[in-house]
Amino acid sequence: MRLTARLLWVIFFCYAVVAALLFQKILLPLVPSLHAGQGLMSNDPSFFHSMAVQITETIRSDGWGSLHIWADYTAGNVAVLACLYTLFGPDPSLIIPINAAFHAAGGVLIFLLACELSPGKVGRYGGG
Repeated sequence: MRLTARLLWVIFFCYAVVAALLFQKILLPLVPSLHAGQGLMSNDPSFFHSMAVQITETIRSDGWGSLHIWADYTAGNVAVLACLYTLFGPDPSLIIPINAAFHAAGGVLIFLLACELSPGKVGRYGGG
């Protein structure tokens, strides 16, 4: 069961990374009305990106002590993105592996719940 769960995590992770990169780098630029630049959709993603860039500038000017997880109407994910921007530069695709890891963990949890609720082949096939 552990090997199956690990293998499913890797499959889900790879799927999420490939799907996100295809969407962000290839499909989204083909629809200019939705594309806000840098592989971001208009509205929330571009707002969170601009907030992360602002937090990054604050970190670079005032140091890491100025980082607050829940500051300026942002969520914790914006603070994580700002940390990545500070270390690697402002590229929105940096968050893809983190989101893919959460996606993969959720998929494995659903699989394990299905196996627990219905033991045997039915649970394995229902969860997968």
